[in-house]
Amino acid sequence: MATYIVTDDDIKNICNPNGLTATWYDTDDGGFSGVTVSERSAQFLSGNEIVDFETPILEAKARKKAMLAGKDYQGYQVSFTKDDGNGLIQVGAAFDMGITNTVMHFENGTKMPITATEFAGFAAWFVAERNNFFVVVS
Repeated sequence: MATYIVTDDDIKNICNPNGLTATWYDTDDGGFSGVTVSERSAQFLSGNEIVDFETPILEAKARKKAMLAGKDYQGYQVSFTKDDGNGLIQVGAAFDMGITNTVMHFENGTKMPITATEFAGFAAWFVAERNNFFVVVS
């Protein structure tokens, strides 16, 4: 039985959120259930069906790049990464504890001063904009 070990982080990012594992095996009956990895292509084989992995990987890379680039908010280029979302929660908690102003640091290098009174409006904008990266509008 051959073992295929996924070493490309992009493929792991596609596999793991979908409940798939990063190590795949061929089946005893000669079929395949696994991931093959090369520099030029990646395919998920399930039975006799080959599912394209290249398109989701390219889409994920493009989304990550767009999230890091971000959008303009009142003259500040705000990125929308997971770390930025975590920072938003931390700043909100600080305001809840009585802090009146701070400077938010974003993964793309932007530093944006913000006050407790401005925060609710910014947080609503941030959440809506970040959500656009994950929701498919039909």
